[in-house]
Amino acid sequence: MLRLYSKGCEYLIRCLSEISGSDCGNGFSIEAICKRAGTPKWFSRKIFQALAKKGVLVTKRGPGGGYHFRIHPSKVSILKVIQAIDGKNAFSKCIMRSSKCRGNDYCSLHPIWDGLKTSLINQLSTNTIDQLMKK
Repeated sequence: MLRLYSKGCEYLIRCLSEISGSDCGNGFSIEAICKRAGTPKWFSRKIFQALAKKGVLVTKRGPGGGYHFRIHPSKVSILKVIQAIDGKNAFSKCIMRSSKCRGNDYCSLHPIWDGLKTSLINQLSTNTIDQLMKK
């Protein structure tokens, strides 16, 4: 099975794509975003907390609380949020999840993945959260 990133990143990207411009200005609740994205609230909350720890979001408790962007979404790359969840080496693992890809021994898809990975990382680093968000 090919998997570019974790289920957590999948949920995060789905949630981010459901945030609107007005959500950015007023803040947003995880409940509302998860409902629109169709993601589990308990799991998505952990993901958003990880983004808060990385300084992308800030949380506010109480009435009018929720999440707010600490850094404007136009300044945060999609790569940065994926790495916040999956780590800096998110794309260094074998795409086939093969145990063969160790040292100088590679799976049959490795040479193709190596070329695609460079292009993918470039695209993810030049596209931002606001490009995912609903306009």
